[in-house]
Amino acid sequence: LLHGGNADETQWPDLNVAPAADDLISRGAAPFVVVMPGGDYGSGVDYAEFVLGDLLPETERQLNIRSDGAGRAIGGISLGGYWALEIAFRHPALFAAAGGHSAVVDRGKSDDPLSLARSAAGLPNLVIRLDVGDADALRGGAERLARVLQHRSVAVALHVQPGAHDRAYWRAHTAEYLDFYRAAITR
Repeated sequence: LLHGGNADETQWPDLNVAPAADDLISRGAAPFVVVMPGGDYGSGVDYAEFVLGDLLPETERQLNIRSDGAGRAIGGISLGGYWALEIAFRHPALFAAAGGHSAVVDRGKSDDPLSLARSAAGLPNLVIRLDVGDADALRGGAERLARVLQHRSVAVALHVQPGAHDRAYWRAHTAEYLDFYRAAITR
């Protein structure tokens, strides 16, 4: 789970990810690992290389977890959603699912999730969840991305729900996010 652009690795814990995960497990879900890295999304930083070249291999080395794409999901909030989608769209075999929660999807670059959604190979193998608050300025981008993915027969669900681009919105939906990822890796 990747944090937003003006946040750090404490964002997801602040959104109650641990209690939401514990609740899912207490209701019968198989235990799962949630990784919430920090990181700098600044210019000159290849965040995809950090995730793929450092984070995934090191997590797999330290923990007894699955290392196949069917056992992994990636998601993020806002700019973290941008990176999660960009990484998943470029490397769809590495993930079962991807989520963009109030995600930035169009920065006017050729490697934006919106641009990649139009041409990337292998996307029909991913399950994608997009969500955005009805008062979020990024709503239009999420809706455009969902239409492009639907046109390509990619399994995408778009949820437009009451709220804005803020922690109150994401906190209200954290349990839904985890349930989506858990279901995608156990299907």
